[in-house]
Amino acid sequence: MFVRKSNWTVLSVIYACTVLVSLCFAFLDSSVSAADAKGISFFEQHIRPLLIDQCLECHTSEKLKGGLRLDTLQGMLEGGDSGRAAITPGDPKTSLMIKAVQYSNAELQMPPKNKLGKRTIEHLREWIAMGAPWPGESSHSIDTTARSQDGEEANKEGHAPEIKQDYWAFQPLPDQHFASLDEVIESRLSEKQLTPNPEASRRTLIRRAYFGLIGLPPTHAEVESFEADQRPDAFEQRVDHLLSMPGYGERWGRHWLDVVRFAQSNGYERDDEKQEAWRYRDYVIKSFNEDKPYDQFMQEQLAGDEMPHAGDEGIVATGFYRLGVYDDEPDDKRAAEFDGLDDMLRTSSETFLGVTAGCARCHDHMFDPIPQKEYYEMLSFFRSAKPYPDGFLEIADGKAMAITEHGPDPLDTFIMVRGNAGRPSTKVEPRFPTFLGGGKPSPVPTEQSTGLRRSFAKWISSDASSLAARVMANRVWHYHFGKGIVTTPNDFGRAGEPPSDIRLLNWLARELIQGGWSIKHLHRVIMQSKAWKRSSTSNPANETTDPDNRFLWRQNLRRLEAETIRDAMLKVAGNLN
Repeated sequence: MFVRKSNWTVLSVIYACTVLVSLCFAFLDSSVSAADAKGISFFEQHIRPLLIDQCLECHTSEKLKGGLRLDTLQGMLEGGDSGRAAITPGDPKTSLMIKAVQYSNAELQMPPKNKLGKRTIEHLREWIAMGAPWPGESSHSIDTTARSQDGEEANKEGHAPEIKQDYWAFQPLPDQHFASLDEVIESRLSEKQLTPNPEASRRTLIRRAYFGLIGLPPTHAEVESFEADQRPDAFEQRVDHLLSMPGYGERWGRHWLDVVRFAQSNGYERDDEKQEAWRYRDYVIKSFNEDKPYDQFMQEQLAGDEMPHAGDEGIVATGFYRLGVYDDEPDDKRAAEFDGLDDMLRTSSETFLGVTAGCARCHDHMFDPIPQKEYYEMLSFFRSAKPYPDGFLEIADGKAMAITEHGPDPLDTFIMVRGNAGRPSTKVEPRFPTFLGGGKPSPVPTEQSTGLRRSFAKWISSDASSLAARVMANRVWHYHFGKGIVTTPNDFGRAGEPPSDIRLLNWLARELIQGGWSIKHLHRVIMQSKAWKRSSTSNPANETTDPDNRFLWRQNLRRLEAETIRDAMLKVAGNLN
């Protein structure tokens, strides 16, 4: 028997559907934004260099061969004299450009002289499948720069773009004017007339501490013991206990491994196992558990093999350079060599300095003060680095995945025209970037190495220490609060987000340095603060003024990661080894 629904029921269903659709679009919006950022990054790394090197000599507004423009997305979509679009975003199979580069038609083969390598074609196919993400408007040309005679990037008037170095991230740390972390935060709360939340319950605090430091829940007995412990330093003692547990290094070591793109396979078609990668993983865990000073931790990874008396641990630390994707059968060996060097520079600059230097491989950086010339001057610090002949070095208890160098004399480094490894132009010498003071290194060569990476490592932990400390302090804060003071932890440049409170970030960075670069000291300072201990409950008045909690009137609600949920279930079941 069918019953006619009331108007109220129908309206309720319509309302529910409307809310559901709205939520779907909200989630879609955020996912699209993330996808856009990933797509543009992929374009800059793989597609822009390909188009500039292989296509733009014949297919721009200045030389319109076949009526086809390939320097704009609009030109690709409009196509040329054939009347067909060069690409179909989202559908590489029907895209004319893919058919041309595959040489599947004897009358349509591009580039006409040399077929692209398999990996390059796959990059092009992947980009089209992503929807052909493009920087800026579809009519924006990627060939907006000219090349000056000395190989430096120049604008249409032939002048290098103005380089601004007054950005907050590149300034030295100012003197401290606040006695404590809470004093910094409460000054902002007072300015904004926000009432901070009270301290969370003791049960909440102990669970928050356990999950934050070791990624596991406390036992029922541990919770009850802490709730009954009325000593003034009871929480401080629990934090010290957690910091002394092996699980601390495993938890925070994993955070670090995520940052440095750790993987135990090489990627590409075969995706072979990256043998001995576990040694680097164990080195990281051991370093966190022993509270190795962060400046030493940086130097060992960048130049452990060049440091005097570094021993096997210093050798293993340079596995940092070997963690990226690796193609053991590249189409172009020289291009693969410079892709590897680019990976070294990108990862080092983003990990330790929060600077995205990779954009300057082909052209002056569009957002940050890194001219193309300075990119190659920085690259020259890594130019002589290479894996050992068989990929590994014998150490006391086996083999290490590490790097060596060609010898004490550095290999020459040239600016590569438009980032093309086959088109060297002006020779450059190693120099530190101008936006952090510049200057030439004073390397001390050894029998097997140039000493340049050690110079770079020492510079990061001395002249560039203000930026390096800000970046690491922000990472630690990020994992304690669910988001950093700078919410783009790998990008402190103009394309990243500005800090929610520069005074707080500077205070933490200064505290890290003055605390002997001790990460455990920074944990203690943060976790003993009122800000960390606050409850996460809502406050309607505060929500109106500061809905995103930028000023830290409450603790942030956070989801547990998949690894933590899994480990918690295994522990409760008694199956965690």
